[in-house]
Amino acid sequence: TTIFPCERWLAKSEDDGEMVRELVPSEIITEKLLRDGTLKHSEIEVEDALES
Repeated sequence: TTIFPCERWLAKSEDDGEMVRELVPSEIITEKLLRDGTLKHSEIEVEDALES
């Protein structure tokens, strides 16, 4: 799962009227089922995605 926060409307009748946004991930969540039946969960927080 990758989370892309927008925090803006995607409608011509709302906010600034734009329907196209450049989205960058803020967090990447992975889950993997291991052979022993346990679930491995990891979260990576992306900081300053537009800075790099």
